[in-house]
Amino acid sequence: MTLTASDDDTTAAARIGLGLIAAEAGDLLAAETAYRSALAAAEAAADVSAQQVAQEQLAVVLIQMSRPPEAIAAAEAALQLARQLERPLATVFAQLTLGRALVRTRDIDRSTAELEAARSAAVPLSLDLWRGDAAIALSVLSLWRMDLDTALELRQEALAAYQRAGDLAKQARAQHYIATIHLRRGHLSQALLDLTGALELARVADDADEQSGCLGELAAISFYLGDLNRALAQYREAERLTAHPYRLGFLRVNIGSILAHRGDHEQALAQFESALEVIRQIGDHRNEAGALAAMGHSLYELDRWDEALSRLDEAIAVARQWELVDYEAYAQYYKSYALTLRGDDAAAAPVAATADSLARRSGFFDIVESVLVLRARIERRQGDEVAALAHLEEALEVVRTVRRHSGGSQAVQSGFFSEVAQTYA
Repeated sequence: MTLTASDDDTTAAARIGLGLIAAEAGDLLAAETAYRSALAAAEAAADVSAQQVAQEQLAVVLIQMSRPPEAIAAAEAALQLARQLERPLATVFAQLTLGRALVRTRDIDRSTAELEAARSAAVPLSLDLWRGDAAIALSVLSLWRMDLDTALELRQEALAAYQRAGDLAKQARAQHYIATIHLRRGHLSQALLDLTGALELARVADDADEQSGCLGELAAISFYLGDLNRALAQYREAERLTAHPYRLGFLRVNIGSILAHRGDHEQALAQFESALEVIRQIGDHRNEAGALAAMGHSLYELDRWDEALSRLDEAIAVARQWELVDYEAYAQYYKSYALTLRGDDAAAAPVAATADSLARRSGFFDIVESVLVLRARIERRQGDEVAALAHLEEALEVVRTVRRHSGGSQAVQSGFFSEVAQTYA
């Protein structure tokens, strides 16, 4: 879509209208151009009201374009002008937008303050959509703190708010996000139920990007249940449905991981490189750490040890810099595993212990179970049968819990016993 300004489109209000049309059509670059043009016209006319709206909408588009520093600047300007104009609704929306932009920079304290202010103000004003948006963003911050209970409560609050507002697309997103908490905890049956419902809502709402998100999580369940072919098909369909750069990076990393589990590490590496290209363009540090860790895994499976350890150390550094507990846990696990394959159990043991501590903080069943089995393997080779057995018993309890919440799936348990067999081979 290409927009041009005619003689009738020279006012700030008209240009804001063009921006709204472009944004609705998905042409974010045209929307940005229109809003910047509107801002210039409003400043020239000393129209403070139009300046406020232009800055507000510009901030929203810049968030969508993954340009958080510029979004923060626009949102701060919008908030200042909203307060100057004494507009309560505009103030709430500017706080919400500023909080969402700050989330992208991992400014946890400041984003929490702005989002809590927006959420609190939205309640008495019955602004359900904004209350839901604030709750969703706050839930992401809670998840970063590894506070799964609070994250789940906030996502349930968001779902209720979206249901009151009657917004099907946002209901789908909230239900999808609720499912990710259940998935992390190994409650696969509940996650599957929630994701199936969310996918149907997204289809009714004709929201292709949310359909992609739901399919990506459904693929993870297929993977955990041992159906790699189904998982790969779901990831590829999810990739087809979205152009969102964050989601594309995530999906390409996971497609590569499926290929790696099939033993096709060369193709997996190409997939990870493709993912990193997208991820680094937008500063997506979470998926950057994930991609680097997965690359390290494939590289050591190809006996490219120096490259593998270099990539894993890079993944650990990125995860630590951005306090990505779950991603560092995976990277430390892969590094410890690589060291055991090289026969260096003395170096592997402390790395595995670090991975164990991080995994427990993350609450992610998959990495917790994997690290426990790895520690048992190292301990058995070092002659500490008591510690090895204790860690295996703990891992088995994780597997039993997951199986109870996964319809009694044999695939979950069979994968565990395969790892145990390797430990005692």
